[in-house]
Amino acid sequence: MADEHDDRFGPIDFVVVDFGANQPAAGGFERLLAEVDRGAIRVLDLEVLRNEGGALKRVDPAELSDPVAAQFSGAASNLLGEDDLAMLGAEIAEGSTGVVLVYEELNILSVVEAWEAGGGRLVTDGYLTPEDVAAALDATEND
Repeated sequence: MADEHDDRFGPIDFVVVDFGANQPAAGGFERLLAEVDRGAIRVLDLEVLRNEGGALKRVDPAELSDPVAAQFSGAASNLLGEDDLAMLGAEIAEGSTGVVLVYEELNILSVVEAWEAGGGRLVTDGYLTPEDVAAALDATEND
């Protein structure tokens, strides 16, 4: 089944989660799968990394203790290059397992498409960090 939004992208973001020496808690991959199934997000890349002695090793999600994680085997698209993974993976502590997830927000596309159908034209889009939003909110509270 083809995605209805194959010809364009929604906002793309990533998260890096360090699980320490533990395995990812049950439920995280299940929730990720639910978000994919309901069409809220599209997984563009999912890399499971293990920091062994300061060196990052790619791990198949099927090797994790969460059985749902196996459904994401093959989700590594190599969208992120070795340099990207090294930079992001530096956030994963030695002896830890982590996940780098690159995902696309799909929900907003139908809103933009409806505006465009009415004659609107998307002129730009962007991303605000949570820190930027918090700083802006703090600044407005001080006014």
